[in-house]
Amino acid sequence: MAEESKNQDAVNTGNPTSAEGADTLTALKEEVAKLTEENKSLAETLKKTEYDRDIYKSLWSKADDKVSAMTDVLKEMIKLAKLG
Repeated sequence: MAEESKNQDAVNTGNPTSAEGADTLTALKEEVAKLTEENKSLAETLKKTEYDRDIYKSLWSKADDKVSAMTDVLKEMIKLAKLG
């Protein structure tokens, strides 16, 4: 029981006093490194997604402008047809 407490204290303080504590600390450091890399990858994916979203917004805006212009032209054509 005392050894288990000693190992837990070693892990908690970051100063392992036994091989088991050192192994646990090493495993935790490896897991943190892995999660950090995963986080970087997700951040890059998010940036790309935001960039793509901005492109789509721009395209939709341009399409909306063209539809509005075409609608105005059609309204004028209808007016002219009614006059003619």
